[in-house]
Amino acid sequence: MYINDLLQRSAERFGRRTALIDGTAELTYAQLLGTVVGYARRLRGLGLGSGSTVAVRIDRSMDSVAVFLATQWIGAVYLPVDDRLPAARVRFMLEDAGCDCLILEDDAPEVADYRQTGVRLLPRSLLRPDAGPAAEDPPAELGDTAYVLYTSGSTGLPKAVPISADNLSFFVEWLRDTYTPDEVALCAFTISVGFDVSFAEILAPLVHGGTLALFEDLFQVEGTKLRLTALANVPGNLSRYLERCTLPETLKVVTSLGEPLLSELARKITAGGPLRLINAYGPTEATIYATHHVVSPADLDHAAVPIGLPLAGTAAEVLGPDGSPCGDGEPGELVITGPNVAAGYLSAHARSSTAFFRQQGAAHPSYRTGDIVVRAPSGVLTCLGRLDRQCKVNGIRVDLQEVTSHLLNCAGVANGHICTRQTPGGTRLAAFVTSEPDATPHPADIRAKLAVDLPRYCVPHDITVVKALPTTMSGKVDEAALVDLLTRGDTGEAGGAGVVDQVIARCTGTTEADGDPVPLQALTSLEIIGVRQKLLREHATDISLREIYRCRDLDELTALVRRQWGNAGEALPSDAGCGVGEQNIWLADMYQPGYCGNNEIYRLTFTRAVTAEQVEAALQECVRAFPALRTAYHLRQGKLVKEVADDRAAGFRLGVVPPDRLAEGRNAAAFGRRTFDLAAPLKIRARYLPGDRPVVLLSIHHIAIDAVAVDTLLEHFENVLLARPAPCPQPAAADRTGTVDAQELHPYWHQQLEVLGASIEVPVPAGDVAERREARIAGEAYLALIRTAAKARTSVFCIVHAALATALGQQLGVTAVSLGTPMTRRAAGDRQVACLTNLVPLIAAPRADGTPVLAYLTRLRHDLLETLDHSDISLSDLRTVQARPDSLLMHAMFAEIRQPAPKVGLFEAVEVFTGIAKLPLMFLFEQRADSLTLVGEHIPGESATAFVEAVVAETVREIGALSTAVAAAGVADETGSQTN
Repeated sequence: MYINDLLQRSAERFGRRTALIDGTAELTYAQLLGTVVGYARRLRGLGLGSGSTVAVRIDRSMDSVAVFLATQWIGAVYLPVDDRLPAARVRFMLEDAGCDCLILEDDAPEVADYRQTGVRLLPRSLLRPDAGPAAEDPPAELGDTAYVLYTSGSTGLPKAVPISADNLSFFVEWLRDTYTPDEVALCAFTISVGFDVSFAEILAPLVHGGTLALFEDLFQVEGTKLRLTALANVPGNLSRYLERCTLPETLKVVTSLGEPLLSELARKITAGGPLRLINAYGPTEATIYATHHVVSPADLDHAAVPIGLPLAGTAAEVLGPDGSPCGDGEPGELVITGPNVAAGYLSAHARSSTAFFRQQGAAHPSYRTGDIVVRAPSGVLTCLGRLDRQCKVNGIRVDLQEVTSHLLNCAGVANGHICTRQTPGGTRLAAFVTSEPDATPHPADIRAKLAVDLPRYCVPHDITVVKALPTTMSGKVDEAALVDLLTRGDTGEAGGAGVVDQVIARCTGTTEADGDPVPLQALTSLEIIGVRQKLLREHATDISLREIYRCRDLDELTALVRRQWGNAGEALPSDAGCGVGEQNIWLADMYQPGYCGNNEIYRLTFTRAVTAEQVEAALQECVRAFPALRTAYHLRQGKLVKEVADDRAAGFRLGVVPPDRLAEGRNAAAFGRRTFDLAAPLKIRARYLPGDRPVVLLSIHHIAIDAVAVDTLLEHFENVLLARPAPCPQPAAADRTGTVDAQELHPYWHQQLEVLGASIEVPVPAGDVAERREARIAGEAYLALIRTAAKARTSVFCIVHAALATALGQQLGVTAVSLGTPMTRRAAGDRQVACLTNLVPLIAAPRADGTPVLAYLTRLRHDLLETLDHSDISLSDLRTVQARPDSLLMHAMFAEIRQPAPKVGLFEAVEVFTGIAKLPLMFLFEQRADSLTLVGEHIPGESATAFVEAVVAETVREIGALSTAVAAAGVADETGSQTN
């Protein structure tokens, strides 16, 4: 059954069943189909379809599942890209596969590298499913290739394996026949999306209407409340898991895959209760699995578990060196023939490979696996090893010749050899090199060079410089002698706990560690998991595998551990909880991590000389005086809590711009794009620009500004600079200090932000900045507005928001509008810092015909109060300067404070750069005693002026309509119901 047919059939038969679970989020089969079609519609809108190749490098998530299915829906080729691959390898894959598009995480650090390929880059946040009935977007005819995967190659270059829709359809049928509905009722998805077995994980529950539950890794299964029925992973991970944990009692089937299954591990898996243990074997070239074996008690008497029989409808031959069939018990190379075998390699450099061939008269191609097997009289196969220099590292195939070719390209290396050794931490690669004359290659330099070109699992853990490579009597490299050099000093834990303990000691500083630090690139994936588990269990510090993999070295991991230290510990007392405003900002930052719109950037121009040393000392004092500037935020046991760091631990330092780079250093917008990590304490940065009139750029995260009034901070800053004997002023207490369960807010904001999608586009071409357009409401119209606000028990602020949301909704034809709103309350008449911004924008729906006006205004007022700590505020003296068309929620704006802050005379002016809502539209208003002035600007657009005029006019009209409707309605009570 083809993928698109399977998806449609499942939606029809199991529409209300849960298809996907990711944390607290769930999708039914009907919703999954709608999401897939929505993504397909979005991809088609980008010009992608049959013949296109779509590369995807996003984390395991509902999105990754839906995007894979969406590529099949449009007939495109899907290329999964593992997040652990270095940029150089990804660039090669994109160019070699002829990719048309790469979907990647918003915070992917290698974006600049990928742009060199010319492949279109699509950030995950901009890939939102377009709405519409599935029937309007039927699936395309399937192309020749369903997906492409890369395997290690002996030439030094990876090889692309194209799997056809027919190959995948055959595998789907095998899944249906092999697994029962009860077994796949609730499957755990714990395997990397870059590993071909992930397709089996996704498709197995689909064939029987089961549920797929997503986990970050296998170890997250421990303690889950889900009644899991199926689990699949490589033996190395399963073994490490069983060292500390037990398998869920509800499991009905476990599939071991990717590498040999030893009987000792099989005993542990089956000891917990009655379940089926399947040992699955298969190269990528044969569509995931080629053979399988249900483990029986008799298998546990042998060292290795058999790989079993070929899939029904395929053939598995054991051939000798001359190509003749081997008898029972005689070792030979395994050759697979059948509808599951790919047609050949896609990569030009590998198309001449003799691994693929077609036997005379055969309907399907054959593939020489390179694996040595032996067949029992029953037909059951057992794998003995390899013909070539390939091995499996934690289930991933590695060609040692590829690693060797890169090793010989390292500076100072004359000759080298790669071999493997088995350790408690799994299969490890070891490299031995001899040096060129007058050269002294260092293992750290060699490892760094390999890490640039090879995936982490291909980088040798051990690199040893030897005088010469030892050889056997036959002249071959004596691998046993080389490995003996390493094992002489091993303690028995060198491959597992010993390495993990050394890394933990180095990055936590809790114990002394002897010798040179273990390089992160050398750790196997099992050891990386061990580091994560030890940090969590022994140090209450929860760091995701993705975060650890992104650390380039031990120093980066150490810094990460310090920032996240204790984030999985007991929740702090209630007085350390966070207010609603802080929680909203934190949640927005979580959805769009470190987005520069979270920062407020202030440019202070001094009227007298101040030195960099004076500025640094004054700002260090401000960090000491205002705890909000050194507060870290952590989610612990479902509660958002904050920790105030010691001012010395916060480590504030002033950046000084050299005189020859002043022009570049004055770019406040670029300075403000540097992101903050909310789990780290420091929430302020500064840059000093020397000159006759020195300038200081301050960047402060909104979560700190919410607690520290800017004028209060600047007043204290100046007092310290001028050595005034003034006490540190205390910021005013927040109006609302209640706490909200972060886990409850999470789905709420997810739902709110999902409404926006990425489909809202302003119908204005790029061009010049529009002129300002203003409208003034005065006289009887203004009095009617005041009466409307009083009768509706809301504010003018709320009514203007309602009118603007409706006006924009009508102009743009959308059902939701993102509006930026003020963050800081100011005293009456204080116009010093007026910022039209909020990290979590108000998601407002236009007023629909027939909606009771008082209920609509009451709901909008409620949403405003939930979004903000406060709402009513007068705004003035704001003007726009630039937009950020690539941002998801906000665009940049410029606000100038025309008057200095009270009691501050050292600064000539304070300029504030901050963020505003999704649309590049600036809409301001100022309420006075006798009138309300509306100001509109749009950035950019040659025809923006007409658009702004229309929005301003429609907003004024809607204000009048709201006033008329409220006057004719009853009085709203606190719940929004109406009484006459």
